[in-house]
Amino acid sequence: MTVQVSERALEPADLRTLFKELVDDNVGTARRAQIRERLIAEYLPVAERIAGKYRNRGQSQDDLLQIARIGLINAVDRFDPGRGTDFLAFAVPTITGEVRRYFRDSTWAVRVPRRLKELHAAITQRTEAGSRPTSPARPTSGWSWWRTGPRCIPRWPSCPPGKPPLWPCGSSGT
Repeated sequence: MTVQVSERALEPADLRTLFKELVDDNVGTARRAQIRERLIAEYLPVAERIAGKYRNRGQSQDDLLQIARIGLINAVDRFDPGRGTDFLAFAVPTITGEVRRYFRDSTWAVRVPRRLKELHAAITQRTEAGSRPTSPARPTSGWSWWRTGPRCIPRWPSCPPGKPPLWPCGSSGT
């Protein structure tokens, strides 16, 4: 989407007219896309201002701007001028909600000290490193080990004598 900000900002009455034209069924898709881009370009400073309120909270400014702009796009797409409300009364809570949702989904729910976060990351890294096998016991392809591997002798009475067990050597069979 290429947005070109015009030299002259539109008056509120002109913006209301554009919103009414955006929801009009008689307008073609090319014109509708042009109107949508123009409305988004006109209200970009609102999104940037809202994103600026949330800076220095652990997230990059570029991410906050992007999320606020997504909220603006959602607001332009969902706004219904037939309800008689002002667009800003609808857009500001929509954009703010999108930014807050981003914080809720991408940050810790409780303020945790940095030392505990670092400890959590170190434990997670070591747990993942310890759970990976260092080398396979023997190369296997599919179920070939089942037919060719040695059989274990069962150690419980439920297995009838003379019958081969159903697990390979070394496993517990449970």
